[in-house]
Amino acid sequence: MKNEINSYCGVGAIQFGMKESQIYDICENKLDKVVGKYTDEYKLFWQDKGICIICNKQGECVAIEGNILSKITYKGMELVGKSYNEAKKYLLQYGKEIDENDCGCTIYDLGIGLYVPTLKAGEDEEVEGVIAFVRGYYE
Repeated sequence: MKNEINSYCGVGAIQFGMKESQIYDICENKLDKVVGKYTDEYKLFWQDKGICIICNKQGECVAIEGNILSKITYKGMELVGKSYNEAKKYLLQYGKEIDENDCGCTIYDLGIGLYVPTLKAGEDEEVEGVIAFVRGYYE
């Protein structure tokens, strides 16, 4: 499966709005389900692919996270494993609405976030995770 982000639509064959049963079919039933204690959302982990699918209480996919195993790309560029500044600069060619914090950034008009847990001001760390999400996910 090619894991290309299609902004506000999904990643590869997994599309936002898909039901849990459809996702299980795509992932060949290789998912571990984890229900959160403090939220209505739950997560489906595809461990060997490095992908986490976040579903709302209606059982619909609303976001997809990936680590280095996921090989998630945006317009052909793999994001995880790149330097934060390189990945951010690349994404800002396509989007402008950015919110940066101490662990990465979210580019709202692309529906993409970069996760860098060790990010320090003035340093350039490696991207460890990426998230693609539906419109309004962070509202």
